[in-house]
Amino acid sequence: MKTKKILPILVVTILVSIVFAGISYCATGLVTGNTVRIRKSPSTEAEIITNVYKDDNITVLEKEGDWYKVEYEGNEGYIFGEYIDVDDSELNSEENINNSEDENNTNENENTEGSGEVSSSTSVGEIRLQEVYTVKNNTKLYILPLISCPVLEEISAGSDITAIQVVNNWVYVQGENEVGWILKSAIEESDTTNNEEEPKEEPVEETPTKKVGYVNVEMANVREDATVESEHVVTVTLNMELTILGEKNGWYNVDTNGTTGYINKKLVSDEPVTITTSRSITTSRSLTYGRKSVQNDVVVATANATTELVETKQEQERKLAEKREAEAKAKAEAAKKATAKKATAKKATAKKVSVAKDSTVKLNGSGATGSEIVAYAKQFLGGKYKSGGSSPSTGFDCSGFTSYVYSHFGYSISRTSGGQAQNGKNVSKSQLKPGDIIAFYNQGKTKIGHVGIYIGNNQFIHSENSRTGVVITSLNSSYYGDRFVCARRII
Repeated sequence: MKTKKILPILVVTILVSIVFAGISYCATGLVTGNTVRIRKSPSTEAEIITNVYKDDNITVLEKEGDWYKVEYEGNEGYIFGEYIDVDDSELNSEENINNSEDENNTNENENTEGSGEVSSSTSVGEIRLQEVYTVKNNTKLYILPLISCPVLEEISAGSDITAIQVVNNWVYVQGENEVGWILKSAIEESDTTNNEEEPKEEPVEETPTKKVGYVNVEMANVREDATVESEHVVTVTLNMELTILGEKNGWYNVDTNGTTGYINKKLVSDEPVTITTSRSITTSRSLTYGRKSVQNDVVVATANATTELVETKQEQERKLAEKREAEAKAKAEAAKKATAKKATAKKATAKKVSVAKDSTVKLNGSGATGSEIVAYAKQFLGGKYKSGGSSPSTGFDCSGFTSYVYSHFGYSISRTSGGQAQNGKNVSKSQLKPGDIIAFYNQGKTKIGHVGIYIGNNQFIHSENSRTGVVITSLNSSYYGDRFVCARRII
């Protein structure tokens, strides 16, 4: 049994050593421009082969002056160096290759001499051997770790693969049907990774000396436990002082005016947000999620907003009671109108909603306002992103998030971003109101691929991607501002 476990690793090592003798190695590059052209030769006058887009991963073969020779979806050509992020040390680095091979050989010898087995928990770089990873996009599985080698199969996005061996930027994996080589940049951590081990609850560390933090958004929820599914305890507002008692799973355990609970760390800063008093008060801050920076502008309408932001707990409770009373009155009024409408149904003219056949809107909501829809959507700030997800427990994708928010108020809208772009009534960008659904083109601008909910002040809330989750973004950002398609009013 021990020999059978060691044999595949030895075979892989021998094959890699033979293939890499005298061969130039490639690296992986990340496209930094919005739309970048691949040309036939390293010149701006050369023929255009194809286009790539921001955050695309491409294979870099070599560097020629200010240009990189690249391979993308079977096409070889050149990209100007300014529009691609590449670690040049990975290109033609024979020393790195030899070091990697020596390190792999050392690990194999230690495993062989120690126990006769290859440890399943061995870590090589960022990849842990014998663990499961997920393919980020449709990608090719090569017979050897060279892009010029034959392709065994194409692995679908979201598929699970098992890491067997690592050499530089390549990982030897068990694919859907075949065993072969795949670029390291094409995979990411899987939800199933390490699921054989019992997850360990990180203890909440109580700090002997209490730390103070400040709310950095207009409004946030303090919850009973460190999860967006737990019960809401109290609402806090911009620049409210919080006593931080400890930390748990990316959340702070805090005390606010004698009430304790949990708040997402992203919503708390070490210092208060600076506010400039004038006819209007504008506070700007940048929050970094992964590799992207999201710009949020908090606008307070009047010069008296400074005092309104520092409310006592009693004032908050009074306003909450008034809000609930107003909601109850609104519901009673809506019920009264519904009864009157049934009595005169024969005389009424049915309002028609022009939508696609597969995206009918059921406009029988609770009579919610745009502000109420926005306030409810903000409860999920910091929630996770999940492709195909449509609930807080699993996470949301973009259309799953918008449909979930509207369903809370009794509105049934399409589950797809393309369908939601046809729901309700079309409104121009200059006439946007809080609660309107806004649609954007996909990365290649070939079809509608993303939706969010407008919250006012030229901002919208949406479930963006697996790196950021549910966030607030400026409508003027370079990416979304360039891909705005339309806005639809549901309420």
